[in-house]
Amino acid sequence: RIDYVYHYFDLVGLTWDELPYMTLACSLLGKMDTANHSAAELDTLVESRLGRLNFQAVVREDAVSGEATPRLMVGASAIAENVADLATIPTEVWATTDFSDVERIRRILQQQRIDSEQAFAAAGNSYALARAFGYCSKNGLLAQHFGGVDYYRFVRGLLERWDEHAPKLPQVLADICRRVFVAGTSL
Repeated sequence: RIDYVYHYFDLVGLTWDELPYMTLACSLLGKMDTANHSAAELDTLVESRLGRLNFQAVVREDAVSGEATPRLMVGASAIAENVADLATIPTEVWATTDFSDVERIRRILQQQRIDSEQAFAAAGNSYALARAFGYCSKNGLLAQHFGGVDYYRFVRGLLERWDEHAPKLPQVLADICRRVFVAGTSL
């Protein structure tokens, strides 16, 4: 038997300008050192004890009001004998990730930029449609901020002014995670 766990965290406490940093943090969580494990050790731990561990900024639409709300989803799965790890490993990652390795962050950002540019070239019409949808709905606007053209521009801007952003980035990311992953606030 495989067990699945999903935690949802409210992002309404973040400013508009902080939301892309949350998406960036999601892409780094599980790929950086934590207080107890190196990134390589953590990768091995996740591979051996969990089926998957995923952090993703998402947009949830209220079924009654239709209001779009930004959320952070943490999803994990494990076989029944490793079910205790569904609590400990994700918590370690979201609570103790060390964002100080700015070179690793830069390499991940560079890969995100390349991946986005390739996706735009392969499916530009889909991205243009999603961008247009962002002008028509809050749901679409948030989705763009989390992973569309707007997020690509955010990544490109960080890389273009890397020397300016790099010294502040570890603290910004740690602060955002500290504010989002507050004990007892999982929805």
